[in-house]
Amino acid sequence: IAKTDLKTANLGGGVTSTTSRGVMTANGANWNWATGQLTAEGKVTANGNDVNIEGQHLSADTNAHLVTVTGDVTAKSAKGTATASKVLYSWDSGKLTATGDVRLQGKGATVNAPRIDTTKAMDEATASGGVHVQRGEMNVQADNATVTKIGDNAFAVTGNGAVKVQNPQGWAKANHASWKNNQIIANG
Repeated sequence: IAKTDLKTANLGGGVTSTTSRGVMTANGANWNWATGQLTAEGKVTANGNDVNIEGQHLSADTNAHLVTVTGDVTAKSAKGTATASKVLYSWDSGKLTATGDVRLQGKGATVNAPRIDTTKAMDEATASGGVHVQRGEMNVQADNATVTKIGDNAFAVTGNGAVKVQNPQGWAKANHASWKNNQIIANG
């Protein structure tokens, strides 16, 4: 159903939208071609730039190249998977911001936090709001943390604010701590 005076179209019965940046599918959608706003409801998927995002609701600003997916969201790449309540994805930068009970997993490492900023590859992350990182028997808890090379031998975690690093041999607490190459460096 198109309303040309409002420059909108309501689409139903299974919608697929294809652009140079990727493909979006949904049960139904509303497109405003004047503002570049697309909203979609019911099982939605956005696939492009080596990342696939699934959820219940999608809102896209095609002019700004931003997609927001909410409702039991799963984002997948070749190197990791994130689950969250909400994911904001920028087509241009390839950055994802996941919020709401976020869990990022990649080849043996798990990062849990209220907010995680990552790349479309999902192999590096900045987490905030109370972070828990686990890889094998190593655990890091911190207010904020940066995780690099998730799933790689060069895996590293840098935590700030009430950091606790623990493995079966012991633990360390500090204001700032890094775990890299099986070494802990802590200060504060």
